[in-house]
Amino acid sequence: MHNIWLYAMWADKGDVNADGVVNKADAALVLKYINGTKELTSGQLEMAKMNGDDKVDMLDVIAILNS
Repeated sequence: MHNIWLYAMWADKGDVNADGVVNKADAALVLKYINGTKELTSGQLEMAKMNGDDKVDMLDVIAILNS
Protein backbone atom coordinates (compact mmCIF):
# COMPACT_ATOMS: atom_id res chain seq x y z
CA MET A 1 0.00 0.00 0.00
CA HIS A 2 2.87 2.42 0.69
CA ASN A 3 4.25 2.01 -2.82
CA ILE A 4 0.97 3.20 -4.29
CA TRP A 5 0.97 6.31 -2.12
CA LEU A 6 4.54 7.20 -3.00
CA TYR A 7 3.85 6.72 -6.70
CA ALA A 8 0.88 9.06 -6.54
CA MET A 9 2.80 11.63 -4.51
CA TRP A 10 5.62 11.99 -7.02
CA ALA A 11 3.76 11.75 -10.32
CA ASP A 12 1.47 14.34 -11.85
CA LYS A 13 -2.07 13.26 -12.67
CA GLY A 14 -1.92 11.79 -16.18
CA ASP A 15 1.75 10.80 -15.89
CA VAL A 16 0.94 7.11 -16.10
CA ASN A 17 4.52 6.01 -16.82
CA ALA A 18 5.94 8.37 -14.13
CA ASP A 19 8.62 9.85 -16.36
CA GLY A 20 7.85 13.41 -15.21
CA VAL A 21 5.93 14.40 -18.35
CA VAL A 22 2.27 13.96 -19.30
CA ASN A 23 2.30 13.18 -23.01
CA LYS A 24 1.23 10.77 -25.75
CA ALA A 25 3.32 7.96 -24.22
CA ASP A 26 0.98 8.06 -21.21
CA ALA A 27 -2.05 8.09 -23.49
CA ALA A 28 -0.64 5.07 -25.36
CA LEU A 29 -0.28 3.12 -22.11
CA VAL A 30 -3.90 3.85 -21.22
CA LEU A 31 -5.04 2.83 -24.70
CA LYS A 32 -3.20 -0.48 -24.32
CA TYR A 33 -4.89 -0.97 -20.94
CA ILE A 34 -8.33 -0.26 -22.45
CA ASN A 35 -7.60 -2.73 -25.28
CA GLY A 36 -6.52 -5.37 -22.78
CA THR A 37 -2.94 -5.66 -24.00
CA LYS A 38 -1.29 -3.98 -21.00
CA GLU A 39 -1.86 -4.27 -17.27
CA LEU A 40 -1.45 -1.17 -15.11
CA THR A 41 -0.63 -1.04 -11.42
CA SER A 42 -3.17 0.45 -9.05
CA GLY A 43 -0.99 3.57 -8.85
CA GLN A 44 -0.90 3.89 -12.63
CA LEU A 45 -4.68 3.48 -12.76
CA GLU A 46 -5.08 6.34 -10.30
CA MET A 47 -2.80 8.53 -12.44
CA ALA A 48 -4.85 7.62 -15.53
CA LYS A 49 -8.18 8.81 -14.05
CA MET A 50 -8.05 12.29 -15.53
CA ASN A 51 -11.69 13.29 -15.95
CA GLY A 52 -12.91 12.54 -12.42
CA ASP A 53 -15.43 9.77 -13.15
CA ASP A 54 -13.36 7.12 -11.27
CA LYS A 55 -12.94 4.81 -14.26
CA VAL A 56 -10.28 4.55 -16.95
CA ASP A 57 -11.62 4.99 -20.47
CA MET A 58 -11.21 6.94 -23.72
CA LEU A 59 -12.23 10.18 -22.00
CA ASP A 60 -9.10 9.88 -19.89
CA VAL A 61 -6.98 9.29 -23.01
CA ILE A 62 -8.41 12.47 -24.53
CA ALA A 63 -7.78 14.39 -21.30
CA ILE A 64 -4.16 13.19 -21.21
CA LEU A 65 -3.63 14.23 -24.83
CA ASN A 66 -5.16 17.65 -24.14
CA SER A 67 -3.11 18.33 -21.03
